[in-house]
Amino acid sequence: MLLRRRRARPLETGASMISLRIRTRQGQETALPLAPGRHLAGGGDADPLRIAGLPPEALDLEVAADSVIVIARLPGFLVSGQPLGVAQRRFVRPSDKLEHGDLELSFEYPERAQADGTAALARGVLAGALQCASQTPIPTLVWLNGPDCGKRLPLLDEAVFLGRGEGSAARVRDGLASRVHAKVVLKDGEARVVDLQSANGLFVDRAKVEGEHLLWGGEVLQVGDTEIAFEAKLQRPPEPPPPMETSSDEPEPAQPPADPRAPCAAAEEAPAAERPATRPAGALRRRFAILEIAAIAAAALAAAGGLAVAWLLLR
Repeated sequence: MLLRRRRARPLETGASMISLRIRTRQGQETALPLAPGRHLAGGGDADPLRIAGLPPEALDLEVAADSVIVIARLPGFLVSGQPLGVAQRRFVRPSDKLEHGDLELSFEYPERAQADGTAALARGVLAGALQCASQTPIPTLVWLNGPDCGKRLPLLDEAVFLGRGEGSAARVRDGLASRVHAKVVLKDGEARVVDLQSANGLFVDRAKVEGEHLLWGGEVLQVGDTEIAFEAKLQRPPEPPPPMETSSDEPEPAQPPADPRAPCAAAEEAPAAERPATRPAGALRRRFAILEIAAIAAAALAAAGGLAVAWLLLR
């Protein structure tokens, strides 16, 4: 019986390993490859991973092929602007910044190859649900803290439930989480997270969700005290163009010419309450007839008075 000699597996190079980038406020930058395993990092001479500027034995790094979990041994660390508690485990994403004093640490991850036929099939099915290209990475939930820190859950169904109950596909081991807390829905080209009337509420990027919230990729869901990142590359709809602004240099529209029959071009029409009441035509005719009769009566009286004076003179 012939035995085949197994080909030796090549060692991983820095290109396929996670890199630690160290930046200072002065602009200096250094890159270090990180082998899988647990590393004690600090600024002391005895620290296996020496980072100048950090206190001795400052933090632990748990490095895997596609993840880095940091555990602070001292206070003063920030992850993307949020304090990192002592002894708290935190998954660090490529977009996160780990800060301490004048130092800024970040991690560069190698692209994860998905040659598995099941993953390719799932990507094709999900592309139909999201109406996107089949090469789009599968949306994934990543636990950033808590007992399941570093856990990754590809979303292979149109609806994935999150909660404390054992029946939830995305189980959250958190005493502040409801048994069925929320669900992530992938449908019609969109991803959204829906609060299922949870007792302590659902938060996205530290803002409370009322009902549901659209997801595009990079958001952080908070269920109880557990933070879960939504990793995806969904295309946002184009924003509507801004409204057209009229230029102040354009001439104003010409005003119509004033009516020459108007008594005054600048005078405005008086309100109805201030205008004198118009009289009907019949009332005016009656008034003129009365005046005419009065004039005739006055003339007759004047004539009669003249005759009386003449009679007295002739006596």
